[in-house]
Amino acid sequence: MSDENSDGADAPKPGAPEVKIMHVQTRFTTMANRKGGMSREEAVERAETFVENIAEKYPDWVDKDMRSLVEIIARIKAEGGFTKETYDLAYRGACRVRDLGGTFGYELTTKVGDSLCELIFRLAEGKMHSQEALDTHMNALKLVCTPEFRGTPAAALKDLTDSLAKLVNNYPDPDAALKRAEAEKRASLVKPE
Repeated sequence: MSDENSDGADAPKPGAPEVKIMHVQTRFTTMANRKGGMSREEAVERAETFVENIAEKYPDWVDKDMRSLVEIIARIKAEGGFTKETYDLAYRGACRVRDLGGTFGYELTTKVGDSLCELIFRLAEGKMHSQEALDTHMNALKLVCTPEFRGTPAAALKDLTDSLAKLVNNYPDPDAALKRAEAEKRASLVKPE
């Protein structure tokens, strides 16, 4: 298997044990591949019906999560910035509110919540603090997670979502170099003809 153009880097070292790649059937794969069960359409229909049946609980759930998030943001203000604990609590809290919005058809809550998640990430990872930016996001989130905004598309309040995005973009993205390197790598890949 010698190749004149090979530098030998892939060749096994003398005396090295032979490597065998084994594919293990996991429990998840077994369950996913089994026959029977319901069709995808039926599963989606059941899930949508379930969500509609519990939609009345959304205001209480989001209110509880928002109260908790307000307390965490107040704690960040009192401490003059993020600690490891408040970063984790604030980020998870913002994610919970965002995800509730997505589950129950509050597109604006999802969009504003996602913006808040990104803001918290950028501020905490950059060891920065902007109470004004946090408060602006919290005020917007308090507004859009109310039942009046259920079903309202994010495009309906494009000025709000755009201004929040601009606010977030005032702070450097800690993952920017990584994202740039990944984009350059993808761009350099030869595309099949």
